[in-house]
Amino acid sequence: MLIETNSDVVQSSQLLTLKNGEQVEALTLINTQILLLANNSLSLYKDLASIEDPLANGLLHSVALEELHYLVQKEGRFMEMTRSGLVGLFDEKVILLTPNDIQLFPSRASALRNQDEIMAFHLG
Repeated sequence: MLIETNSDVVQSSQLLTLKNGEQVEALTLINTQILLLANNSLSLYKDLASIEDPLANGLLHSVALEELHYLVQKEGRFMEMTRSGLVGLFDEKVILLTPNDIQLFPSRASALRNQDEIMAFHLG
């Protein structure tokens, strides 16, 4: 008997328009946390309801990106593909999701070598 398993860390994705009019993509992770992709930032939230909490009680981490590293959006989305703990973005950047870190790299090759990291959330 074969047991079917899924190693994808990203469970689902949805487009949101925030109250300020900004379009973002919310990735629901396997632990139910939300990784929010915006043109100029990455943020990690406790859950979907925490995203527009005025007191930011559910905001776990947030990093503003330098203009050089802004994320590219196509048809409202930032994520082109996801497999296991890798999220491919439209401009060759990748997000690597591990139990201890969420890291943004300029390319898959950089992520594979753990070099040229653009930003990281250290979760441990």
